[in-house]
Amino acid sequence: MGIRLLSGNYQVFDNPEPCGDGVDGSLYRISEDKVVKVDFSPQGRDINEVFEIQQALFLDDIAVPAPHDVVDVYAPKGSLVSYKYQRESLDNIRYTKGLVMEFMPFPDAGNIDPKHRPLIKPLVQEELRKARKLGFVPGEDAACDVNVLFSAEQEKIWFVDLYDWGRI
Repeated sequence: MGIRLLSGNYQVFDNPEPCGDGVDGSLYRISEDKVVKVDFSPQGRDINEVFEIQQALFLDDIAVPAPHDVVDVYAPKGSLVSYKYQRESLDNIRYTKGLVMEFMPFPDAGNIDPKHRPLIKPLVQEELRKARKLGFVPGEDAACDVNVLFSAEQEKIWFVDLYDWGRI
């Protein structure tokens, strides 16, 4: 049995499967067009703050997935996955928060066809420049391959994992 959303009004897959993991949480596809990032960082930033930053970036036309909501999540034992935290520490988490956002069906910059790699750096630099000009402070890892999604068809990038972003 996978995670369950305890709040929000979303049509959710019966058993959401993990579709990505990171330092601060795991990503679960909950519907055709939405994912939830389940927060489990013990000393991490409040996910409501992350939502506010992501929403402000999105509304200012910076390339991030559309944020929808912060929801309560129930995580049965064994349902959370992470490359950073040991299974035992994650098994103690039952109730946490999750950030519901738009599902982006694109690979991260580290997993694209090498012929497209030269396109990414200028796109990332331009989006970071726009964000800084609007008063945002990108996290140190904002331009890391795993935090940038890329669509070759659209020649466009999106920033993900905004836990370390801020605003002046």
